[in-house]
Amino acid sequence: MQQGQIVLHLQPVNGGAYTELWLSGCLPTSLPPQVARKAVRWLALHSGWPVECVLCVDNASAGWWDWWADHLSGLSERHLELRYEVRREDGPRGIL
Repeated sequence: MQQGQIVLHLQPVNGGAYTELWLSGCLPTSLPPQVARKAVRWLALHSGWPVECVLCVDNASAGWWDWWADHLSGLSERHLELRYEVRREDGPRGIL
């Protein structure tokens, strides 16, 4: 596996009636907002639940955070639950 490569982990749930998935990897921050929104809507539709998204932010990544918050803010609550994780360099992080 290459650094940053997308990993999709699948495992059966309820005897295979459902499939649990974990997705991790790297995408360019410049991903078009319509692509991100379409993916979130699709996942919410097929799971029956809003997608829970946690945006991490610290002093060094404020511009990155603003970009994602702006592009995800157009989604309805039925598709996305957005939370914020504040990372402090001198202490613990907390989720808002």
